[in-house]
Amino acid sequence: MPVLATEDKCFKFLVTDNTAEGELLSNEVNAKIIKVNEALRQIGHRQVNVSAREFHDYMTAEIFSDDPTTLRDVLGNECIMIHELVEIDELKRIGRRIDKHVIMKTPKIPFYTAHFDAMETELKCALQKGDTYWVKIRLRMHRESVLGDDPNLPEELRPRAQEMYEQYRRLAKQASEKPAKL
Repeated sequence: MPVLATEDKCFKFLVTDNTAEGELLSNEVNAKIIKVNEALRQIGHRQVNVSAREFHDYMTAEIFSDDPTTLRDVLGNECIMIHELVEIDELKRIGRRIDKHVIMKTPKIPFYTAHFDAMETELKCALQKGDTYWVKIRLRMHRESVLGDDPNLPEELRPRAQEMYEQYRRLAKQASEKPAKL
């Protein structure tokens, strides 16, 4: 899920995208989108069609849950970047306009469906890179924040959330047990 980054230095991107700083941030986001599309290609996933503006608007949109992650955190972590870009792309594919209100205005079932699709893609990419540590971290976060006490999670999606947790916990365990290549 996206983050509210008003305390983040990257928030200046919102009001300064005609300045040199805003242009640098826009270029950084565009470079990250290209890198994510390459990672998606490697796992056989379709590329995302997300602009730097849509990414920024989504990452600074109104949200219905607490999330301490900043925009800089997302830009600095390829796995989270994959997650957010896939989530945005999924929302666009179902006809949602990406703006500051998209999260609050999207019905919960399509929103969580996009979130779970993004989570699965993120976990597949991490496993492809051999990053079982990241998969375990994200699964713990998923268990605590979604399965544990998310009041916004539609009950009809709880089985999918649980199945995803169990499937990727199993896959991470299997991957962790393989001999390490040095």
